[in-house]
Amino acid sequence: MYKLVKKKILNYLTICQIIFICQNSFSKEFNYYLELNTIYDGAVATNFSNTSKSPLSDIGINITHGMDVYINKNINLNFELAEENYDKVKDGDNKFKIITAEFSNQYNDIDNIIFVSNMDLKLPKDELSANLIAHNASFFLKGLFININNTFTRKKLKNNADLNGNNIIRSLSSYYFFNEAKTFINFSLKKTEEKINNNKSFDFNELSLTSSLQHKFLFKNIKCKTQLGYSLHLKDYINNSNDKLKTYENIKKIKSSLEVELNQNISTELLYEHQNRQSNIETYTYRINKVIASIKYNF
Repeated sequence: MYKLVKKKILNYLTICQIIFICQNSFSKEFNYYLELNTIYDGAVATNFSNTSKSPLSDIGINITHGMDVYINKNINLNFELAEENYDKVKDGDNKFKIITAEFSNQYNDIDNIIFVSNMDLKLPKDELSANLIAHNASFFLKGLFININNTFTRKKLKNNADLNGNNIIRSLSSYYFFNEAKTFINFSLKKTEEKINNNKSFDFNELSLTSSLQHKFLFKNIKCKTQLGYSLHLKDYINNSNDKLKTYENIKKIKSSLEVELNQNISTELLYEHQNRQSNIETYTYRINKVIASIKYNF
């Protein structure tokens, strides 16, 4: 684990030096960030061995870095790279690259944002590419901050074309701010529909309900943020009548996190998640815990 972390950090320190020179030489509307995460995951992989009825757990690291380029007040670009590696369960390793363009404007007191992005995800046995377009509208209504989001994604797998398809997400969220806007309560409803081009047995509908509480506070002049959340995910493989495949999947999640902004550039976060997953297939029914400790530097 130590050798893996040391090698990755040395590689990214070189990148940091290059970015630091660029930032001081060119536009001030430019931000580079580097984030290191250490992970304990109770279910890195779910392709269980014949002798195991439990998810495969492991410890790993994730290094994420990226940059934001602000063209003007309405347009900005983001480029992000991430690499996640585990000690033992290599099925969990992945490399992630995403380019996103964001266009924003305000119309009749409604803030509108359009996201267009391209993502490439390299897995041990396949590569996933996805093109996404999303519209996000937000406004205040009788003391509540309302957010409406519609996202369309076209997904393509390099080695498993039978699973290529489209994904549509529609969500409605409400936020109630109080305590001088330092605290808010959130309730969200999300519907996901996925349609596979050549294998309808993997088509599914999913309904998600989420509630969370977030609070910001100062501790000896240090900015802190804590969050507690609960979510319920109900997934139904609507065209699947084969008992050997998942025909339903219910997930309950509890999350809690603490984020500390040490100074203008450095922040750290500790995240805990407990997941209770239920399915009609025994090996997809389990409880897991996940812990992530991260530190992030904004240049």
